[in-house]
Amino acid sequence: MLSTESQVHFSVGPAGNLSSVGSVYNDAQEQQMPAFARGLYKGLARGLYQVRPFRETLVPADQVTVVEGVANWRNDRGTSYTLEKCGPLSRSFLPKANKTYLVEFDLQGFSVCSEKIYDVTVEGQRDLVLPVAI
Repeated sequence: MLSTESQVHFSVGPAGNLSSVGSVYNDAQEQQMPAFARGLYKGLARGLYQVRPFRETLVPADQVTVVEGVANWRNDRGTSYTLEKCGPLSRSFLPKANKTYLVEFDLQGFSVCSEKIYDVTVEGQRDLVLPVAI
């Protein structure tokens, strides 16, 4: 049996000098839980593991920035389990002043992962940001 709980840890910064931003989890599964379980889950995820549904950070404009993500989860096998991961995946981009970006780490079927960066400055619009060479 495969655990559906995964965490993605992000680091960001100039190439070769990344700093941890923190870990995130998919809160869609949390929304499907009964209220009591949802509260317990939030308490464990946010309190004990310091994981949030999203993270925000500021990066300098007009400097190539690298975003690196790695997903971790537990693969239950009866009475034992293994810790699995996908990544790290890195994307580099050139952030512009007064822009808002969204980094999306997609874990498909606990086997394939991808990382994309979108410009979400205009509400309701997601423009894919192409990677730049480092």
